[in-house]
Amino acid sequence: MNVTYRFVAGVAFFDIGARRYRRQHPQRLTTGVPIAIGIAAVSSVALYGLLFTPTWWPLPHTASPVIITAVTIALTTQLFTRSARFRRLPGFGDEVTTILNEDGVSVTSRNATASFGWPVFDRAARFSDGILLVSGQIYRWLPNSAIRDGTLTDALVLARKSKTFVEFV
Repeated sequence: MNVTYRFVAGVAFFDIGARRYRRQHPQRLTTGVPIAIGIAAVSSVALYGLLFTPTWWPLPHTASPVIITAVTIALTTQLFTRSARFRRLPGFGDEVTTILNEDGVSVTSRNATASFGWPVFDRAARFSDGILLVSGQIYRWLPNSAIRDGTLTDALVLARKSKTFVEFV
């Protein structure tokens, strides 16, 4: 039983794979949580300045727009940096063929070929739009739309050979 995936490894492919990988680690703080903590801290300092120290009042109101602007610039930079980081990956823009079979996973692109046995993968997670194979901090995203030979059912049967199989539908 073989399942063949064929896709172009572009920004959208890497971005979706990274999002699915981050869903596997909900204990890590997302970008929104530190921003909310920062806004709460600035607001509490402004309230303290308003209520208890009238001479200190202008400082938080001057600092708030500066902090908000800095956070906006940081988030925008992070967005473009992530996209640029994907572009620097060796297989970016290449057509990638991934074959799942009884022995493991074989990945072939224009510049590289690799094969991995099923014991290498710590976890396989099924999402509504694909399967994520995880080995430590390395992952392989396999979108359902990229299946060329075989079926999704066959891919799920093969993915269950990893150490742990999880479903997020």
